[in-house]
Amino acid sequence: MLVMVAMIAGCEPEQQPQGEELKTADQQKEYLFETGKQMIGTFNANDQKEAVRFAEGVYRRYEDFDWEQINDDFYNEFTNGRYKAIFSMPRRVAYIAAGQRMPAAEDASYLFSLAGEGTTFTFNDATETIDIKRNTTGEVIVNFKDENGTACQLRIWGEGNETEYSYTYEKYKWVCDNYNYDYDYCENGHNEFVGNMTIAAKVPATLKMTLKQGDKEIIGFTMSLDTKKNDHINLSYDITVVNMKVAFDAKVNSTNAAVAFSYTYGTTPLLTASANLPKYQLIDKQDKQTWEEWLELYEERYERLLGQIGAGEAKVDILGKVQVKASVNDFAALYDDYTAWDKKYYDYNYEDYRHKYTYDYYGEKITDYYYAWWETPVYTVEAQDAYCKLYNDHCNAAVYYGNDTEQAKLKLQPYSRDGSEYLNNGNRVQYTYYDTEYVLYFPKDDTTYSFEDYFTSVKFKALVDMVEDLINSYIDLDNEFGLEHIHFDID
Repeated sequence: MLVMVAMIAGCEPEQQPQGEELKTADQQKEYLFETGKQMIGTFNANDQKEAVRFAEGVYRRYEDFDWEQINDDFYNEFTNGRYKAIFSMPRRVAYIAAGQRMPAAEDASYLFSLAGEGTTFTFNDATETIDIKRNTTGEVIVNFKDENGTACQLRIWGEGNETEYSYTYEKYKWVCDNYNYDYDYCENGHNEFVGNMTIAAKVPATLKMTLKQGDKEIIGFTMSLDTKKNDHINLSYDITVVNMKVAFDAKVNSTNAAVAFSYTYGTTPLLTASANLPKYQLIDKQDKQTWEEWLELYEERYERLLGQIGAGEAKVDILGKVQVKASVNDFAALYDDYTAWDKKYYDYNYEDYRHKYTYDYYGEKITDYYYAWWETPVYTVEAQDAYCKLYNDHCNAAVYYGNDTEQAKLKLQPYSRDGSEYLNNGNRVQYTYYDTEYVLYFPKDDTTYSFEDYFTSVKFKALVDMVEDLINSYIDLDNEFGLEHIHFDID
């Protein structure tokens, strides 16, 4: 969704509605500044203090366990992958929550590799080991205690009907071709193909995880996946850590596709974002096609080639006070025009932009070449101007403040940049090339600013200072792990 916003952020919106108050460029700076202050002021490191203390207390309680013996006990389980999900799940959840990756069938494969036979792990204070027992519920359960002896539990389970998914990938191993025994290292080697590996899992409709301290829930996670061949793909997840919640929802069916994202702190929805393709045609899954092959058709780079897409729209909302709304009138037309632009300005001979020069190397004349990429057609003002026109003609984007008034329009414009490169003969090649940048156009003033010129460090310094203080307050939350030397400074 945010990719769509970024892609069409340089587009020119429709005409300004009449009858609503417009703010000047300076008034909008002040408005954005106050909104930023309110957003940063929502956070309070003390809200997470108990959770940090809880994590540190658990660490202290079990740091003296005989982890070498525990590692030996689990070695075989690690090698066949039966329990590694227990230890990799927090990292996977963190990546998903941060938007760095999407949940995949592989996640579920790790969690449900026991094929319905659940396992309970219990930290045994008397023996300082972990007791392992099978359970009949199919759940993964980890029982432990906090520093004060309160019973805690990590629980992972599935609900609803199961669907079988598989993922096939190529596996390689590193083979050393030339090992230097004198210095004990491999001088060179290669990756050798082992074979195609398939991960298969029966994934429940809903996967859940909770981490509780007594009756208090510290972390909650829910992921739902529902697919039906040639009909729909629905994926959603939400994760709650103390009083912070991230939620994501995606729905693709035979007529449209939509995604939504939200971040809530306590009861305050700080950020919401959404994108919608109201004219989207689902691609049929062939009978011999695997599930992962079908799902991969919906990756961004294939949308125009393998799907039928009409218009598109996206929106980002901050505290209900600042909105960025953007739309594309016709993705197919945009793609066709971009393809024509790409062919016109990238279809050139590399050799035409190689320049020969000579230099002296200990009395010997050496001939060398450098590639003047800045001279290629794509970096001319003509090409960049055409690129800007392409997106500005096909897209609409604007900034709003809680109503339908377009306070600032977002456009794309070309600009020149200077640079230089040193050659082996000691000379420096100076050059100028053209690139594009997003700018803000303010109808009230009839003025245009680049982002760099508008969001200056002078005007927004107090906001930057607030961000620094907030980050440092989290760093200083508890120095039990020797973090007192860390201090964050944007400058």
